Amino acid sequence: MNLEKNKKAMPVGRQGFAPAPECSVCRSALLNSAQRVGKAAEYENGWLKVRKTSALAKGFTLIEMMIAIFIFSLMMIAVTEIFSSSFGGYGNARNIQKDLEDAQFVMGQIAKTLRTSS
Repeated sequence: MNLEKNKKAMPVGRQGFAPAPECSVCRSALLNSAQRVGKAAEYENGWLKVRKTSALAKGFTLIEMMIAIFIFSLMMIAVTEIFSSSFGGYGNARNIQKDLEDAQFVMGQIAKTLRTSS
């Protein structure tokens, strides 16, 4: 079989190599499972070569980080605007309340003056 030829072409005891399956579905399943556990897999002369990915290959790219920071800043700007508008609304309501209290005080003083002057 083809598998016997491959065993002779590549030494059996070589670390990081395994015989590649004949089925293409099995090959893609092996590649996918190797990628899920953080290993890079490729086929070389009918053998599956699995190696650990380097520390630099793991993580986020600069573009991904810039996009994430941009989205986060947009969200923070929106939250800041919501808070500032709610505090502004509170300040307006407080000013209106103070004006009403002042108007009631003045009306009370006018009423008292009118009562005592007659």
